[in-house]
Amino acid sequence: MTNEEDLKRFIKSFMEITQSLRSTDFYDRENSKKLHALQAIHKFEEENGKQMTISDISRITGIAMPNVSRFLRPLEESGYIERQRIGRTVYLHITADGDQLLAAKMAEMSDYLSEMLEALTEEEKAAYLTCSEKISAALHNIIEQTNKTGVN
Repeated sequence: MTNEEDLKRFIKSFMEITQSLRSTDFYDRENSKKLHALQAIHKFEEENGKQMTISDISRITGIAMPNVSRFLRPLEESGYIERQRIGRTVYLHITADGDQLLAAKMAEMSDYLSEMLEALTEEEKAAYLTCSEKISAALHNIIEQTNKTGVN
């Protein structure tokens, strides 16, 4: 069981990192939404070997399909994604412009994160990365369990 002082330190550190990243040029609310959507579509294609559908996004996020479509419209209008309708199913594809935006922003984020990691010794870096991976996996499991049970 985590003691209260450790939990407070973790929360403070997490919030400070989040706030610091939000204050950079990399982060702005509109770009963030676009990047999250593009990253999700890219990751889905990579992990499943097929294009993501509006239904997939709706199922994964719990957002109604018409709302998903409205959310994606600016990405389509900006030329970052294309929709392809086959029958009643709408498939999403990231365009070359979308891939370029995603790659550029990920490179920019990599620069920020690389600078952050340079503050650590090699031993600290290895420990931090191991812990971060475990925390990320635990969070993913908690979210999956919450989604399965419908309990918040």
